[in-house]
Amino acid sequence: EQAASVGVLFNATQAENRKAALKYADQLKKRRKKVHILGYFEHKLLPEAQMDFPYFTPKEVSWTLRPRGEAVDFFLRQEFDIFVHLNPTTSLHSEYIAALANAFLKVGPATEATYCYDLMIDLQKDAGIPAFIREMEALLKMTNN
Repeated sequence: EQAASVGVLFNATQAENRKAALKYADQLKKRRKKVHILGYFEHKLLPEAQMDFPYFTPKEVSWTLRPRGEAVDFFLRQEFDIFVHLNPTTSLHSEYIAALANAFLKVGPATEATYCYDLMIDLQKDAGIPAFIREMEALLKMTNN
């Protein structure tokens, strides 16, 4: 509750994931949090695709699997009280961003890459973003006492 800024990374490939992540970002803003979001797509977007949030695609991932580009660089320059990777699963490029995110607390999916997150949420891979958010919020409220 005391966190003033939140960074949200999410897989934007599926429309339902985009909707859930953007809804959560709006909820955080209504709670007077400063929110920065960054979506990622697992495939290249068609030229006519227009998204109203910062994102990156495989086009912006180097051969070493390092995400780059203006949206990624801007996101990584921000300071967050909490960084959240809203996804029940992880990937190399999301772990890269999580590892470099400048945040007091990093929350993400359970992974063997323990250097990425301070708090890991262990859900089934098909659980979805809404289930991830519910579990994360419940855990954060318990630790906030």
